[in-house]
Amino acid sequence: IFTDNFQYALKGNTIQYESSFAIEENEMKWYQFRYLPIRDQRKRIIGICFVVMDITDVRKSNENLKELNRNLEDRVIERTKALNEEVIQRKNTEDKLLLSLEKEKELNELKSKFITLVSHEFKTPMTAISMSTQILEDYGENYSKLERDKHYYRIKEAIKSLNNLMEGALSISRAEASNIPFQPSLIDINIFLQNLISNFESIYPENKFELIVPDLYKKFL
Repeated sequence: IFTDNFQYALKGNTIQYESSFAIEENEMKWYQFRYLPIRDQRKRIIGICFVVMDITDVRKSNENLKELNRNLEDRVIERTKALNEEVIQRKNTEDKLLLSLEKEKELNELKSKFITLVSHEFKTPMTAISMSTQILEDYGENYSKLERDKHYYRIKEAIKSLNNLMEGALSISRAEASNIPFQPSLIDINIFLQNLISNFESIYPENKFELIVPDLYKKFL
């Protein structure tokens, strides 16, 4: 190969290449070979300059540099992945915070509506108590015991309704302080509806209220 390269260089061509040689079992040496045509003043080739350079350290430095670049790229990839995960985590945290704020806003709106509703609902039993009391004061002597008992019953039921409303209002504070266990209970729907009608009749005595139940739901009464 050296002869061929010399012949090729004698034709005016510059040749340069690198090659490795095993010096020991686990050690390689790298060399750079250059063939440079030498010309006289008339540009005629009069010889060949053969240069051999040990570039083992340069090759090792290049390999080390490539390894450093690979490590840097791996670290950049890992850091980018960590940053992406951090961005996703922050986004999830922001979403949870926004959802929490939205729920808090809804809760405040429900509180406001509940207070308005309770304030309105207080008027119904209070009106029933007021009217039944007034009727008993004005006409109680002329009523039979059955009629008086009817008004007394309405007053008791109105007071019970007020207590239930107060209990419902207090339940909000309990719910915010701790979880309230769900404890459903059975009621007599027929009695409940009849009491509801009685309350309306005491508030609006000029009107007549009648409970009309479709046949489909009569089995529940």
